[in-house]
Amino acid sequence: MRDGAGELHVAFEVAEGAYLEYLPDPLIPYAGARVVAEATHVVHEDGVLVVGEVVAPGRAARGERLRYESVESNLEVRRPDGRLLVRDRLELRPEEGRLHFGLMGSYEALGTLFVIKKGFNWRGLEAELDTECDAHAGWSELPSGAGAWFKVLARDSGSASTAVRAAWSAARRRLLGAGPPRARRY
Repeated sequence: MRDGAGELHVAFEVAEGAYLEYLPDPLIPYAGARVVAEATHVVHEDGVLVVGEVVAPGRAARGERLRYESVESNLEVRRPDGRLLVRDRLELRPEEGRLHFGLMGSYEALGTLFVIKKGFNWRGLEAELDTECDAHAGWSELPSGAGAWFKVLARDSGSASTAVRAAWSAARRRLLGAGPPRARRY
């Protein structure tokens, strides 16, 4: 990464009546890594998009906790007519002290989940969002009734993943009447 950054570009277009979920495994940046993730999505008024991410503090087992240079994540969701529904930006730079100086406190991992579905909210699901893991979470509705968001700060990626999975599971039960599929590992 001496001369650049690892880049991830994801773009989805969710059509009328379509349902799409995208929740990749946690991002685990190694020592010295610079990562830029760009996600731009278009969601029809009658479509559903569920997207989430977890950013780990690094490869802790190798002693690389908070040794990455930077992680930037940008999410933008629009309607087909170009109307902006949500824009979310994350920028982490551990070397500059921007993680612990009031931004994340003593927490080192974080997770997000966005549910883009007209009228979706977390009301009645609060108990399912309150996990027993060592984390602090918050959630709310998106402007204009476009859906809802969930965010969590955690001590480790396992706790952040547990919290995001709990929110995903609650949202999925409301949207589809079923929890998430069992995790597959190869």
